[in-house]
Amino acid sequence: MDEVSVRTSGMTTTFTHFKILLVAGRGLLSVSARVRDKTRTGGGTALQLSRCPLRSVRGLLVVVLCLDVAIAFAAYEAPQAKPAQIVGRVVDASSNQGVAGATVSLSANLGRTMLVNVTSATDGSFVFPAVPPGIYAVFVKKLGYLPGRLGQRTPLDNLRPTEVTIANGQRVGDLTVVIWRAGIVSGAAFDEVGTPLVEATVQAFRETYNAGYSSFVSAATAKTDDRGEYRLSSLLPGRYVVSVRSTEGLAAVFFPGSIRSLEATVLEISTGTEIPGTNIHVGGVKQRGALRGRIRGVDGAQVRLFVDEPGARVSDLPLLETDTNDGTFLFEGVPLGYFLIQLIPKDLKLPITNSVIVIDREAIKDIQIEPIAGGRIVGRVNDVTGSPVTISGTIGVRRADGVRMPPLRESLHRYSLDGTGSFTTGPLTPGKYTIGLADLAPGWRLDSIQVNGVTSAGEVVTVGDQENVPVALRVVKSPWPSISGRVFDSRGGSMAGALIYVFPTNRALWRDFGPAPSRLRMLVTRTDGTFTAEFPRGEYFLAARIQPIQDPWMGAPILEQLAIDTPKVLVTSTAQINLTAK
Repeated sequence: MDEVSVRTSGMTTTFTHFKILLVAGRGLLSVSARVRDKTRTGGGTALQLSRCPLRSVRGLLVVVLCLDVAIAFAAYEAPQAKPAQIVGRVVDASSNQGVAGATVSLSANLGRTMLVNVTSATDGSFVFPAVPPGIYAVFVKKLGYLPGRLGQRTPLDNLRPTEVTIANGQRVGDLTVVIWRAGIVSGAAFDEVGTPLVEATVQAFRETYNAGYSSFVSAATAKTDDRGEYRLSSLLPGRYVVSVRSTEGLAAVFFPGSIRSLEATVLEISTGTEIPGTNIHVGGVKQRGALRGRIRGVDGAQVRLFVDEPGARVSDLPLLETDTNDGTFLFEGVPLGYFLIQLIPKDLKLPITNSVIVIDREAIKDIQIEPIAGGRIVGRVNDVTGSPVTISGTIGVRRADGVRMPPLRESLHRYSLDGTGSFTTGPLTPGKYTIGLADLAPGWRLDSIQVNGVTSAGEVVTVGDQENVPVALRVVKSPWPSISGRVFDSRGGSMAGALIYVFPTNRALWRDFGPAPSRLRMLVTRTDGTFTAEFPRGEYFLAARIQPIQDPWMGAPILEQLAIDTPKVLVTSTAQINLTAK
């Protein structure tokens, strides 16, 4: 039988591929069919009914029970995943009260894929009512608060989000997402006669650590209104300096009124703090005149003028800047003092030139700047015996002395090893660099670097203006030694999710490292409180903490605090240590 249609309760059900098998002498029928509901789309649902009782009427086989059962399955579909439910609450970190009107986002792939948003109710509660089974993270945003996520422990916690695993039809409740109020700085900006600066750019710079050096980097930007007033919001806890630059091309000035970042007032911001009245006056900066010059041998470049300020808090905010296509440049409104002119060729293969000048009169004309040739790193790859190793791989070179390079110069310089295991970099701006090896054959790793025959601490190479720097990269076919152990709480129980800050006891290694230092790392314990990680040979502090500390933490003041009463371990081969979290 090819197709049988049955209509019941206003619904038409069609049976296709209907097969009947009579089992002789037993009065039983085996029925198989495909049910297709004409009110639905798709291919229908397979249905198998067997051992159905028969009755014979005038030679016809009539299916009694089977037909009733088939009609009951007319709307049947294959089992599907039952939606789950996620229920939680958004609370304020200081008051522990619910936060209304927060945007709560459900995310897959650790925040890389946002799936759906809901808004928290007046008591801070939220519900995701129909969630397919899976693994999810929860993120929260609210005006006036810092962004938050499920599992976040402090406002500076940048650890992996806590994920929730949802089973078929499960209800997950009592989730709590804690969020912290943001810091705010507000004030006004005025020129030398007290006139408000309108549409001026105000920036807040937050202290961080770059290669172990203190540096203030841009964290927030605002424009002044028609009264010269501004408001910088959504600030993380930390130390800040604030600057203003007007639309008239005047030099950037730091609060309260200096072109030098070391003379800027440092503002301490904590969660929920607002510092009003941060008024910036540019009147104390004497504008003196014009600075003209010419660049030789470079067609197109960006020219930036900095205050020559060793140890500057803000190293990437030029006093003035301009572009040149014919090699000439002009800066107007330059005050007296010592300055650094930075030449950034548009040809990214050319190094950056820094020239110091002194401005002691109203105008300086026809300054001639000679672009530097730049030094190069020339090296080879050796094994433990000093013999060349002809392996393929990529050399990565990155600035390692805390100096922040301009945009497009911050990226990693990559060079390929040739067939003999040798390499030569392009011309580099003078400074300190780290060298890394990537894409090596399985099992190989970089063990140490020799510069002019001397092993370099921390794999750092210093490059000058022009000379080539010979280096030898020693590779070995063995892993680093490992540190393993367990972290306990104050009651002696194994502690999951504890944080272990690992850093060298040799303080000379607390500076001049790349963005992923091998000797300074933070570990997180497993669910049973254990941890394992590989490190270069040496002696290390291991500081176990319950809560995350300041981020970033790789600065000498923070490391000195962590080193107090902290266990040490000497890593020459496999080392094991148990710790108690504080």
